[in-house]
Amino acid sequence: MAAKPLDRRLMGADHSGNLTSAARLLELGASPDAAWGFHSALTMAASEGMPEMCSLLIRGGADVDRQVEGYSPLHWACGLGGAATTEALLAAGADSAATSREDRSTPAHIAAEAGQSEALDRLAAGTAIDAGGLVPDLHHENSWSAVVQDVDPLEMLEVQLCNTTAPFILVSRLRASLAASP
Repeated sequence: MAAKPLDRRLMGADHSGNLTSAARLLELGASPDAAWGFHSALTMAASEGMPEMCSLLIRGGADVDRQVEGYSPLHWACGLGGAATTEALLAAGADSAATSREDRSTPAHIAAEAGQSEALDRLAAGTAIDAGGLVPDLHHENSWSAVVQDVDPLEMLEVQLCNTTAPFILVSRLRASLAASP
C-alpha cells in the first residue's frame, strides 16, 4: 500500500528526529501508524533510539504493539533503540511479552541477543525471575488455560520435545555412565 504524501513526510521527519515537523504533520492528518518499506513511523523511531518521537507518535494515536515485518516497536527498541526508548514504550503500555510473527521471539530475547542489558533490565523491572532463570509469564491466558483448539501446534510440539523427547535422549546417552556409577 502506497504511503500518502503527508505520511511520507511524517516518515521523513521521524527519520531525522524532527519532533516539531512530526507534530505538525500529525495535526495536519498524517497517520500516526504510517508505514513505508519495512518500518512504521513508530518502529523507525524505536529502532533509532528516539523516545520523545515514540511518545509523540503514541500520543498521536500510533498502535504501540503494531507489528511491521513481524516485529513490534518494543522488539526494535530492545534490539537497537536502547533503554530510554524501551522504557518509553513500556510506559505507554507496550506488551513486553509479545511474540514476533517472524520468529516468535519476545522483546527480552531480542535485548539479550543484542547485548542490550539496560533494555533487558527495563523489561524485567518489577518482575520476579523464576527457578529456571526466566521472566514469568504474566498473561492471564496461555496454553495452560487454553482449550485444545486454541493451542498452536508448534507450541504443542515444543512442549512435547522439551518434556518427553529431550529427557529420553539424555537418559539414553548417559545410560553407560549411570550403570558404571556406584
